[in-house]
Amino acid sequence: MKKLLVTMLVCLTAISFASVVLASEFGAPNEDSDTVVVSASVGKYASVEAHKLIYDHTNCWWFIIPFWETYWSEADEALMDFGEFSGAPGKNKIRDTNYFIVETNTAIDVEFSGKPLTRGTSVLPTKYWAFTSQGIDNDLWPLPMWQDFPKQLVPRKNIGFFGAGNAPDWNGLANFDVPAEEWELMLLGAAQSWPALWPKDNDVIKSTRLNGKGIYPFQVFGIAGTGANISDQENGEYWGEIKLTVSAAVN
Repeated sequence: MKKLLVTMLVCLTAISFASVVLASEFGAPNEDSDTVVVSASVGKYASVEAHKLIYDHTNCWWFIIPFWETYWSEADEALMDFGEFSGAPGKNKIRDTNYFIVETNTAIDVEFSGKPLTRGTSVLPTKYWAFTSQGIDNDLWPLPMWQDFPKQLVPRKNIGFFGAGNAPDWNGLANFDVPAEEWELMLLGAAQSWPALWPKDNDVIKSTRLNGKGIYPFQVFGIAGTGANISDQENGEYWGEIKLTVSAAVN
């Protein structure tokens, strides 16, 4: 038995020694590899969302300490509501709490167009006014302290007036209705547009180009009024439309 064990140990030692000799003489086993290339492509894509914000309230004091916080909220529907015109001629209104958000992964052209407030064959003089916005505030309740308006409502760069149909006639501030909380926005827009402060009949379509991927907000005002005569407009409900269309940039 001992002789068998000794014989086995001698054989194993010899095999191990032979392996070492072969490894040292011929080198270690070679290494090899190859690769699989992985690929995909992403198409050009963009989306448009229409929004409206509603002013709620402003807190000016916390007990006896001045403390300015303004509260806004998202409306359920992106409706630009001019409310009721009395029917008197030459009365104008402005609304400026609507905006669009465009998201794109490529360069695109953005086109603004609009239809006037219409009831059958009766049309109210209507124009719209487009701007790039200052930015996007996602937290509206409340806004950062001392900030009156969400950034998406603050005009940054004038794009211009647009919309089919005739422009309202300017009949002075006495005939121009602006909601109290929107005066500042209108003045900011006017400052960006100076000296072109009132639309013309031929301001129909406006466009601008976005040069690359990103999220872009656009502020849109509306200006509407009654005609010079009472009979220019039938009583009843009127409806119009603002449209933002995006398309891939051609060159």
